[in-house]
Amino acid sequence: MHYKTPDNSLHFLDSAEYEHFLPAGSIQITDAEAETMRPKPSALDYSVMRKAAFVAESDPIFFMSQRGEATQQEWLDKVAEIKARWP
Repeated sequence: MHYKTPDNSLHFLDSAEYEHFLPAGSIQITDAEAETMRPKPSALDYSVMRKAAFVAESDPIFFMSQRGEATQQEWLDKVAEIKARWP
């Protein structure tokens, strides 16, 4: 469940039993309303996330391909997946 607090901040609670932790005046909103409130990542955010994903996910496969433990195509596929996730 998504909730909007009086200061317009967005909160997600996975159970109604935690509602008492929200400030007074909080209201439940739909997923669609919550999505419109969620900040959109900037190009800089995407660049940082893409770089982190390359280091964590594709670089190990690249080095494995250099040692013959993975194929170059596996590495290229992972690079393409990361670029699609973080354009």
